[in-house]
Amino acid sequence: TGSENNKINVAGDVGGHVIGGKTDSGSASNNIISVAGKTNGDIIGGQTSNGETINNQITASGDVNGSIYGGYNEQTKTVQGTNNTVTLSGNLTKVTGNIQVGDTTSGSGNKLNIDTNNPVTLEGNTSGAQTISIAVGNIGANQAAITIGKDGSIDINNTTITAQLNLQSGVKSGDPIQLFKAEGN
Repeated sequence: TGSENNKINVAGDVGGHVIGGKTDSGSASNNIISVAGKTNGDIIGGQTSNGETINNQITASGDVNGSIYGGYNEQTKTVQGTNNTVTLSGNLTKVTGNIQVGDTTSGSGNKLNIDTNNPVTLEGNTSGAQTISIAVGNIGANQAAITIGKDGSIDINNTTITAQLNLQSGVKSGDPIQLFKAEGN
């Protein structure tokens, strides 16, 4: 009947799913997850069948071979939640699955932070964030900070975006760079 205020810190790689808090009923909120290495599975801040999933925080610093959900309702198979934060940081260069920070229809206060040392590829569908903060390093000429994979998308409707792009030393004035690049349609 509730799974709240849990903290998970992983210094290395993870070979499966990471769930901050999971419950059949009640709130799965205020959970904090930090994974320093690669994750071969999904990362879920809070998971419930009947309750709230708010204020969950996820930080992934290595590549994620799976999806990232701020909050997940197991009964309805939908992402839910408000005031969740997902941060992609450090040496992460790729997320193969979806990133859904919070509820895409009625969520509020959900934040996606992309603060990485190198450009990032998001292969799935990214949605549910009302604020996206981007700080990506090591961007070269003719490169994008964030590449959306050929089967992916990013929903930026009604989203506030801030960006700081750190370029390679060889980039000259007039060299083209992109914030987002879509490999597909």
